[in-house]
Amino acid sequence: MTEWYPQIVTSNLSRTVTRDGIAVRVKIIRTEGSKDWTLGVENGADIYWCLEESFATDAEAYAEFERVAAEEGMQTFIDNGNVNPGIEPDPEFVASNLSQTVTRDGIIVSVEISRMEGTTDWFLRVYNDEGECTHWSELFATDEEAYAEFERTVAEQGMQAFLDRGNVIPFPR
Repeated sequence: MTEWYPQIVTSNLSRTVTRDGIAVRVKIIRTEGSKDWTLGVENGADIYWCLEESFATDAEAYAEFERVAAEEGMQTFIDNGNVNPGIEPDPEFVASNLSQTVTRDGIIVSVEISRMEGTTDWFLRVYNDEGECTHWSELFATDEEAYAEFERTVAEQGMQAFLDRGNVIPFPR
């Protein structure tokens, strides 16, 4: 008997938003078959702002992003206020063809490998079916290296590594 595992669904409301010279990626996701949406906002290097609450609709999740952006400002989504006025907005994210949903040992994750347009360094993020993100602070020279790091982590720690809330995976050097 073949087991069916739900896929991670990204809302079409997920997008790059640029305001006041600050560009962020709004990420709204849910597990296929689930009605609950989660909201995360990243600035290109890491997830800096993520809500643990879930939303009944993707529109409600996006409305929460808009509320926070309006009430607290876009600076809220940037680490340590590290924004320089007058700098052009960040370019778009470029997703690697190696980004994919992976199911192993009954655990489903979304492997996202991306870089900023005009750059060569790749980011690696893995989202579990609860929308929680494990991200690497290190950048990778190629998308293949990033995916190899995902595979190495699975081989050494198992898929369970991506289920632990707040789990930090050290990057050996």
